[in-house]
Amino acid sequence: MRKIVCIGDSLTFGHQVRRAQSWPALLNSKIGAEVINKGICGDTSGGLLGRFQPDVVGLRPTHVIIMAGVNDLMWQTPLGVVKANLSALVFQAMQYGIKPFLGVPIPVVAALARKHWSFMPDWERINEEINLLRQWIFDFSTGFGCQYIDFYQLFVDADGRPLPDFYLDGLHPTADGNQMMADFVKL
Repeated sequence: MRKIVCIGDSLTFGHQVRRAQSWPALLNSKIGAEVINKGICGDTSGGLLGRFQPDVVGLRPTHVIIMAGVNDLMWQTPLGVVKANLSALVFQAMQYGIKPFLGVPIPVVAALARKHWSFMPDWERINEEINLLRQWIFDFSTGFGCQYIDFYQLFVDADGRPLPDFYLDGLHPTADGNQMMADFVKL
């Protein structure tokens, strides 16, 4: 039987939605597999790397969905460090026979984020870096035989602008946004 661990930050945890409304919980209800939510609000790609053994390998899943990077970018961690950490997570999963999927983080609604997260002034820079990270995930996945789940595309219109109706605070998806994410995952 398939067993899936979703490891990440608040986007995986389901910040400000009920536990049953997080996309991993909704995915658990949708597919015939056990889905375990190992999202931690505020976590970074380095944090995921530090807890990968107990939170993923120790649970003996068949699949892992890895999604991180936005918190790193908020705290101005160089994109190269984020890429190195995500690469290491994928390679560790492969080493243990766990099929890895990289989740592409969703964009930020800058105007809404400024209202709720005023301490972080440069949301445009963060969105630019999320786009660079997205492209890198596509390239990396192609080069290393890893799969990705492009959640980003669900949260933008035809012109690439974020869809504010699916955000609680400019960063985190609503319950409907989480539902879209769960419906989009195909394993």
